[in-house]
Formats: sequence, C-alpha cells, structure tokens
Amino acid sequence: MNSRLLIIALTSSLVIQSAYSAGPKYAADTLTLSSNFQYFRIADHTDYWKIAPYYLPQHNSKACSVASVAMILNALRAGDKLTAADELFTSESLLKLEKEFANATGKLGRGLTLDALQKATQKVLDKTYPIKYVSETYRFNGTDKEKELARLKDLLAQNENDQKNMMIANFLQGTLTGDPEGNIGHISPIGAYDAKSDRVLIMDTDRQYYEPYWVSTTKFFEAMNTQDLGSKKARGLIWVQVKQP
Repeated sequence: MNSRLLIIALTSSLVIQSAYSAGPKYAADTLTLSSNFQYFRIADHTDYWKIAPYYLPQHNSKACSVASVAMILNALRAGDKLTAADELFTSESLLKLEKEFANATGKLGRGLTLDALQKATQKVLDKTYPIKYVSETYRFNGTDKEKELARLKDLLAQNENDQKNMMIANFLQGTLTGDPEGNIGHISPIGAYDAKSDRVLIMDTDRQYYEPYWVSTTKFFEAMNTQDLGSKKARGLIWVQVKQP
C-alpha cells in the first residue's frame, strides 16, 4: 500500500468502529471513504490530501463551523514555508481570533448561518492571509433544479482541479447520513469531487460517529437545497479562492 492510500486507511480506521457499532447509520446510497480507493490512485490534485492531515472533530454540537475553518486554514498554508513559531490553527485558537465563532459555539450559541460563516471566515482570512484569499457564498434554492445542479457540478469540478481553492458546505446532515436525529444544519469541508462516479466526499466534522463519506452530487444538492431556520435562506457553499490581481 502506498503512503497516500495508507493515509486513507488510517483516516477511516480512526472512527470506523463507532460509526458502525454504536453511532447513527449511513443513508442507503452514502459510501464510506474506503469504498472508493480507486479514485485516490489517480487523484493527486484533490483537496483531500491537504485536508486529511488536519482533520479535526467538532468540540461540541455547535462547533462544526470553527472545526471546518481550522482545517481549511491549515490546508491552505500546507505548502508555505513555516517555522517552529508557526502553530497550527485549532478550534481553540480560532475562538480567540474571531468572536463570531466564539459566540456561535458557546453555551448560548445556535451555530452559524451561511452568511455569518462567510463573514467570519473572511475576517480570519484577512487577519492571517492579508489580500491573498477571498471567500464567496453560493446558494442552491431549487428554483431551477436542473440548471442549479449543473452549476454545482461545474463549481465542484473547478475546485477539484485547483489545489489553491477550498470549499466548505452548509447542509442538512440527516439527508446525507440517514440519521433521523440529524435533521439539523451542519458544516463540513469538501474533500473531493469524483466526476466519473458523480460523488462528493464530505469531511464530516462529526467525528464521534462518522468517517469521511461519499454522497451523490444529487443528494448533496438536496442537502443544501434546504432552508436555514435562522436566516430563512437556502443553505449552500463557501468557496475560498485565491484573490485575482
């Protein structure tokens, strides 16, 4: 087994026992990370390789946003020249850096809406990578499902082919996991997009129960094509990209 496939195996094994013995079940058409080894044999460019070393669990039920952003920040600087003084981003360090995350994940927090997540993410990017990255919000509200699904696939393909860009998804977790108790908004990074099998890899921050899992693009669209009760708007994506000059 080569080193990259070993990373996949280790990532899966960290939570596979709890995922199958005591935790919620996956939806019928959701596949586990290890079910698609073949994809990783040729996908050298996918974001998974940058995100996996920094795969973090949410430290409470409202902390999916801060865990997701910490993973993305660490992945974005993976190729930078770092020194011993450059600490990794953690949920704890982001809570100190950006009060929006602290407010959302505290005892009275209700999690972040897509707009609030984008604003908080951009503030952190501006503080840590001045002028380098911009975060944009993309929503899918189902007004023209065929057109929006095609747009989603195009965005995923663009992100897949550019290692300098990263995506964070805001979705209804139960739609992807099949867990009846997962009928809540959730936030996690996207690890990969396999256009051939038309599947998206979700790096779920809910590590108590889940390893990364593959879902169909249509199911992923359905999970985002849901209304956030706080904002009364559809869920969607945050796409962090290199700022164009």
